[in-house]
Amino acid sequence: MNRLRLLVCIILGAVVSSCSKEDDPLVISVSPLGSIIKTNAGDIIGFEANCKGTTRLKSFRITIKEQNKYSKTLFDTTLEVKSFSYHYEYKIPEYSDSITENDIFFSVIDEDGNEEKAAKIIYVSSTAHAALEEYSGLVLYSGKSGKENACNINSVRTMRSADSDSSTIDLVDCSDGNTLSRKWMSQSGLKFVKFNSLDYANASSLSLENAYESGIKTAFVDNLQEEDIIITKYTGGSSSGYAAVKVSLIVDQDSCLTDRYIFSIKK
Repeated sequence: MNRLRLLVCIILGAVVSSCSKEDDPLVISVSPLGSIIKTNAGDIIGFEANCKGTTRLKSFRITIKEQNKYSKTLFDTTLEVKSFSYHYEYKIPEYSDSITENDIFFSVIDEDGNEEKAAKIIYVSSTAHAALEEYSGLVLYSGKSGKENACNINSVRTMRSADSDSSTIDLVDCSDGNTLSRKWMSQSGLKFVKFNSLDYANASSLSLENAYESGIKTAFVDNLQEEDIIITKYTGGSSSGYAAVKVSLIVDQDSCLTDRYIFSIKK
């Protein structure tokens, strides 16, 4: 009997709550549903806000409070309607912290001064701290060898410069004789920063970016030695980012046919 009485009370409570919601002078709902959203830097979240009032709506606003920052307005508009829907797309920024909490607020005000709000908490995982992928055992031959003397960093592919579009040649050996030049340049327009103090084993996107942006950028790197680390900022298709190239071995023999660099790329 007690369980039956409790069930009746729950049902009646739900009905009363439903009726109360329908009688509210002002209602706002925002999808995706749920108050907490977990996402990654660079993602785009689409919000769908729906507002309805018994009197005319006067304004609608979206604000955000980023962690350790002041609040700012993302969208603000005046209204003269009783219902309003709006789709807003928000691109998640990159942050230095591995996890960042942002609070985003949606508010609507009617002509009687009533205000209704909806809030979402966004937890952002920063890609700046994500582990980089390493591609090792890459081989770049002398420019006079007739072999693969160039490399595209975005696709991590070595190729013959003579057979390739210059816009795809991010690295190319500059040898023009029997002696290995120990010099690389870019035909695609990349710049290089030699940064041997980089902690290559524990490198992240953020550490590559900081090293590149703080270093002296040049159109080529010369006097290449084993263990040299070169950082560059690459683009290609829909992807872009920073990459570290580490020279692990240089084979410089009498004949240019077998002269080569063995290296790895982290990006």
